[in-house]
Parts: sequence; C-alpha cells; structure tokens
Amino acid sequence: MDQGTWSDICVRYQGELLSRARREGVPSHDAEDIVQEVLQAARNYKRKGGAEVRTYLIAVLQNQVRKWIRKMSASRNTVAVDAMAESLPDGGRSPADIAAGAEIKELILNSFMELPDFCRNVCELRHVYGYSYDEISKELDVPLETVKSRLHRARKLLQEKLQDIL
Repeated sequence: MDQGTWSDICVRYQGELLSRARREGVPSHDAEDIVQEVLQAARNYKRKGGAEVRTYLIAVLQNQVRKWIRKMSASRNTVAVDAMAESLPDGGRSPADIAAGAEIKELILNSFMELPDFCRNVCELRHVYGYSYDEISKELDVPLETVKSRLHRARKLLQEKLQDIL
C-alpha cells in the first residue's frame, strides 16, 4: 500500500477506531496505542476475500482490544492478589485461616471477572483506577446516568454472587 493511501485510511478511520476501543473500556492512552498498531497493520492490508478496509481494521482492532484485556486482566489479577495478600496481616493466623482467606479472595475475583463487560468496565474504572463518574462518562463516551446505573448494577450483581460466600 502506498503512503498516500495509507495516510487517507488513517485520517478516515482513526476517530472511529479510537471510539470503538474506548467503548470497550480501554483507557484513552491505551486506546491510542492500540489504534496506532491497527493502523500500522493496515500498511500490510491486501484485499483478502473481498474484505473492505474498514471491516479489516475493525477485526484487527477487536483482536488488539482482546489482547489488551487479557494482558490487563492477567497483570491486574497478579497485582491485586499480591497487594491484598501483603495488606492483610497474618500474625497469629493458622495456615487453614490463611488458606480460607485466599479462597475468599479468589471467589471475589472470579465473581468480578464474571460480571458483564459493560458492568465490569465501569466498576474497574471506578474502584481499581479511581476514576470519578464524570471521568468514566468521558472515557467510555456514555451519559453520566448510564455510568451510575451500570455501577449500581455491577455492585448489585456482586452482592448477589457473594451473599452466600461472605
């Protein structure tokens, strides 16, 4: 693909790709990096099976967002579990008590990961990254009331899942 065609593609699709990534819950700075990777992939685009450029770019974007989510989930889970373990004193607790605590942490984390994406994204931005409601609204490009309702729903779903455990 020549430089002019690639530049035209960048101008035409960059905004749409950035919006799509942000709607998936990717923070702006990461979304911009992902979109740049997608646009770089467009340089290698050859019309495969009649796929249009836009369709190709969206498919590449979806794959990149999935990779980002897996990467963030893996690192967040490791950091979150390590941070929780370090923050809880184990002085005087038996190994059985420590194991039970680890089991509860794992159940909470699994319940969080089972939330629907739209609830988990809002909950994560609020409670993991400390975003305000307004920041979440801007980040996900949704109305403020939508943020509040999704956060309420996420908390309610977690409460229901964990009521028998805790």
